[in-house]
Amino acid sequence: MGNWKIGYIDGLSDIGSTYELGMEAYHGFGAKTLNLDPTKMCRASGMIVTTYPPDRLECSMIKNYPNVSNTVETQSFENNEFDNGFVRMLSGAEKDKVYKVTNTTDSILTISGSIGDVTVGDAFEVVTGACTFEFPTGRNPTRQDFKRMVANYPLRYPYYGGGIVIPKGWQPDDFMIRSHLTDVRDADRLEVMLNHILDYKGFDGLYSIGKLNDNPNGFAPMIIETGSHYAQYQHLGNVVDYNITRSARKSDNFFDVSIHFEGYNTPIYRGL
Repeated sequence: MGNWKIGYIDGLSDIGSTYELGMEAYHGFGAKTLNLDPTKMCRASGMIVTTYPPDRLECSMIKNYPNVSNTVETQSFENNEFDNGFVRMLSGAEKDKVYKVTNTTDSILTISGSIGDVTVGDAFEVVTGACTFEFPTGRNPTRQDFKRMVANYPLRYPYYGGGIVIPKGWQPDDFMIRSHLTDVRDADRLEVMLNHILDYKGFDGLYSIGKLNDNPNGFAPMIIETGSHYAQYQHLGNVVDYNITRSARKSDNFFDVSIHFEGYNTPIYRGL
């Protein structure tokens, strides 16, 4: 039995991609399998200690967790760890500005474009671009479907002697998955992943055009992959809400997980 995975399509965060290319990558879903990006979801924060115009930021006070090596918090980046990811400024003149990362060393982030008014002492966070979370062995979720329903009221329009009824808005098929995790590192990585909303360029979908949650091109859907090594089932959806709760029923590191997806469509791909 294969492990469940949640992630974005492979290559979504490649430098130079466009919204059109990102949308095209999902085209044909249902008739073909989509390859998930193998990158792990990572996040780090810190402070800018030196700027090297036009495109390099030297960082200090780094708190890197969750990280590639899946260890406790580290005080440096790993080489190439955040390539194709993005850094968001948390303070200073460029607060909420988001830059694409093109290269990562132990303390330096190289970005695409110009660093602008970023100055020494500004706080930041940096995260992976397209990535995938794989549920640990033995922790595959269970699924619960929500049926399609009318979200509002119907309107009747005259049509000869009778009439036609047009429903006003339909909710798409939703589904929820539930699981348990027994390692705080898995729970923390999954939480960061579920807050990770990308657009079709593999960029921060909430800030990619400079305004919070105002990208007219929309968000790229996540791929939810289930099944075994012999038959894969893939679904597309966006996270509506989630809950990760530490429970002491079995141990200090026992987490109840529930994730609610809004599903666009759920065709099945079977492959050997």
